[in-house]
Amino acid sequence: MGNDAALRALKSGEIDAAVFVDGLQNQAVWAALHDPHLRLISYGHADAYPRLLPYIKKLTLPSGVIDVAHDIPEKEVALIGTKAMLAARDGLHPALVELLVDAAHKIHGGQGFFEEPGEFPGTTPVDLRVSTDAEQHKRFGPTFLHRYLPFWLATLVERAIIILVPLAAVLLPLFHYLPQLLRWRVRSRIYRWYGELALLERDVAERTGALPAEKWLADLDRIERAVARIRTPSGYASEAYTLREHIAFVRQAILARTSSPPVAAG
Repeated sequence: MGNDAALRALKSGEIDAAVFVDGLQNQAVWAALHDPHLRLISYGHADAYPRLLPYIKKLTLPSGVIDVAHDIPEKEVALIGTKAMLAARDGLHPALVELLVDAAHKIHGGQGFFEEPGEFPGTTPVDLRVSTDAEQHKRFGPTFLHRYLPFWLATLVERAIIILVPLAAVLLPLFHYLPQLLRWRVRSRIYRWYGELALLERDVAERTGALPAEKWLADLDRIERAVARIRTPSGYASEAYTLREHIAFVRQAILARTSSPPVAAG
């Protein structure tokens, strides 16, 4: 039977007892409590049901809480109630979970005949897994962003943080080593020709007998043309100029060796 039909059957004597699975705000329940010919009775095993069925909770209705003037109920009554959970599919966005928790708190978070203020919604598991997002939101409240920003903007910022934080962990070390890599790249183009110039300078200084002046000058011209084509940032221009000065120094050494008369062996 529905609540209204059960109430009519009680009043007519068709049935002796009825269980109303509803709250005190239900019209049939309210009418039954105020009917002088009907009496609210306690569950004899109210303490046993919660131990046997996890979704059952014992409820205590104090004397006179419904109507103090008419002493309804006349004495304390032990009742039982079913626990309820807000169910959602896995993968529901955490921001929507927080909205559902806030909405449930706004609608059902007040004080009632059986519950304390803020008791609902709770995060005590019944027969479904409790969302970690809902549990954290229940314990710590809304995040800083949701507290001061509109919902859509706070959600966008949170998504951006989720993306940018791992990206920053990769980019920050890269930005740290990037100048060093650039410095090594520029200097390697300069130091490469330093190596060839040093070999040529050593050959000019140590060669005896017939001097290959034309080959030395040709190699020096090749090095000089290559150095002239190097494009270096302004911060490394001094190193390129120094290399050109060294080329000029080797050229003077070649000209000095080839213009001086050979020393006769004695």
